[in-house]
Amino acid sequence: MNTIPDNSALAPFLEDKIWGNTRLGEIFKQPSLTIGEAFLVSILKNKESKYLNRPLSNYVNEKTLPYLIKLIDTSDNLSIQVHPDDEFAKKNENSCGKSECWLILEAKPGSGIYLGMKEGITRDDMKRSLQNGDDISTLLNFFPVKKGDFFHVNPQTAHAIGKDVFLIETQQICGITYRAWDWNRTDPSGRPRELHVDTALKVINFDPSFNSPNSYKAKSNCLNTSSVLTEHRDFKVESLVLSTNSSKQFNNSSSRAISLICLDGEAFIESKLLEKFHALIVMPGNSITVKTKKQTAALLVVS
Repeated sequence: MNTIPDNSALAPFLEDKIWGNTRLGEIFKQPSLTIGEAFLVSILKNKESKYLNRPLSNYVNEKTLPYLIKLIDTSDNLSIQVHPDDEFAKKNENSCGKSECWLILEAKPGSGIYLGMKEGITRDDMKRSLQNGDDISTLLNFFPVKKGDFFHVNPQTAHAIGKDVFLIETQQICGITYRAWDWNRTDPSGRPRELHVDTALKVINFDPSFNSPNSYKAKSNCLNTSSVLTEHRDFKVESLVLSTNSSKQFNNSSSRAISLICLDGEAFIESKLLEKFHALIVMPGNSITVKTKKQTAALLVVS
């Protein structure tokens, strides 16, 4: 397996979405595209990021890189959806499940996320609303968001990212999504998007304790302070804030790759600028030093 120099950024896989926006196309020099997702660090089949125009899976496997990192930018609401846990995904999809977490990078006033079922809502309530053609977003909790907010979204949680939200997501390597409702939206050809209502109803966990706000590990001001945001079997997510003219050395003594993404300010690897919203990975056994100069820097560190 090939190796990756530690100061070389990856090229993302860009995916057009019906709810996408223009920001990601501008960041990654594809201004004509309406991009919804940019897969910064990914070996997910058909959605791989690249190094020197070669798929990232040429350099790492799922043992070295058991997670995926992507940017999401919305001009409209995403579908009300759910992801399976490991047990359901292994049995029905021959895959791992999808636990994910979101760090909000920007959001317009009043925008937010739909996350978890409101207290007292049952499976039968949702099924009835879907059969009636009701707006089922009213059955979910809505959380207004702002820059620096963080949420962990467990598998089996009904959720949707709202419009006008820009965030970075870390997740297990899983592309399975079951859509319960899509705002009665149609694609450019006038056709409704595919839904998976029966499976979604089966997978969503309606237990009140599961849908408690405490389940989401919510935090704020995460771009202003260094902290561990969440830990999962397949990933550990940290925010790292470096003051001006400072440095941080990463010695990777683990068996997993460490991913670094500059989210705010300016960071350098030696004298080379780590471009904002671009990712690099530190392979096991290697080390690098991240430095700042006249600006502070906020980074996402995933290991």
